[in-house]
Amino acid sequence: MPDPTNRHTGHSSTEGFESLSVTRRPITASNHQIPERHVGGRVVSHLPCGETVEFTKVREGLIVEFTTNSEGLDKGPSEGLVFAGGDKELMCCVDSSLLPSIAHITLLPGVLTCPAMDREGNERVIDDPVLFLAGQGSRAPFHWPHDALTRLLAFEHSGESAQILVPSHLARSQFIQESLQLLGIPEDRIAYLNPNERIRAREVWLAEDLAPHEQKLNALLGMLRSRMLEAVECDPTRSLSRDEGRNIYISRQGAPAKRGVQNAEEFLALAQKFGFEEHRMETVSLRDQIRLAAETTRVLAPHGAGLFNTLYMSGGEVVELFPVDARGKETNTPCWQRLLDVHASHGRTVSWRAIESEIIRSSEKDLDFFSIVADLSKTESELRAPHAPPYNTWNRI
Repeated sequence: MPDPTNRHTGHSSTEGFESLSVTRRPITASNHQIPERHVGGRVVSHLPCGETVEFTKVREGLIVEFTTNSEGLDKGPSEGLVFAGGDKELMCCVDSSLLPSIAHITLLPGVLTCPAMDREGNERVIDDPVLFLAGQGSRAPFHWPHDALTRLLAFEHSGESAQILVPSHLARSQFIQESLQLLGIPEDRIAYLNPNERIRAREVWLAEDLAPHEQKLNALLGMLRSRMLEAVECDPTRSLSRDEGRNIYISRQGAPAKRGVQNAEEFLALAQKFGFEEHRMETVSLRDQIRLAAETTRVLAPHGAGLFNTLYMSGGEVVELFPVDARGKETNTPCWQRLLDVHASHGRTVSWRAIESEIIRSSEKDLDFFSIVADLSKTESELRAPHAPPYNTWNRI
């Protein structure tokens, strides 16, 4: 695995940068609203579906990683990347842990205390164009392909070429490195950002925010599905009947996010009773995960990023344990309807049933850490005699 603390692209410079004046409150704007004095050009990627994705080139920017408790941020400490222009205005790209806000610019005070912003420090210069794909929130196996790899495919479709900037907290992920390898990205096209390092990039490409644009994302996710299946030598057009495919139970008992099943032994016994094989995706290479999904027609799993692999199914059934707190409030919005839309657009049918499941929190400070209490009776009822809902629709039970 490459060491992001030792990887350098370009050359060093002792050149300092001007003192930066910033606004006192964060101001968020789409990258289409980047001040023109910072824009070095734009390019439009024309997708096969007829939609377009726009990329904006920011010229001569400083890039650093940062963590800040800056006043005005709703969620406390925030990690992200800073783009500092040469006219004493700070532009900061703040990445949320859940929302694909990585293509937005925020004028943010407080990050000037970041060690990499030391005026006397060295800076690494990257002369080639750099494509910023993702920040802190895209480390998860759902957000990385959904938010970042779709931008990469759109950029490549535009005909442009650039170094891919991988922040240090993402560079250490074997999952992320393997995904880039499967897409054919050579090692020399990856620029790793080291902790507390300052980079001067001559050109930085930023994608528009794709989240609100269903047709664009659906097309790109369809392209991602085909590219990944072909990379692992599976036919994207292959169709399996229920009897031909495998039944898999995606266990999260070893997952770092600790969203495992509270009554795990009983739930595993139930899954095995109905012929489901247990698989822990965190122990399997991405290549093998994709191949497994391509051979599967029935999936049983608690809510989690491993369900992104249902994108690689040829069709079938999914039964999800959907987490709900004691007040009946959803802890996670359904992330999967977009994947179902991708299947529908290519004539594949997937039945998705989400069983409401109580959760137990280990900490009230981190609401994302919990375990799921599986409703064994309701799950058995669904597995024994499933009531087929409308296909390609996320159905809560």
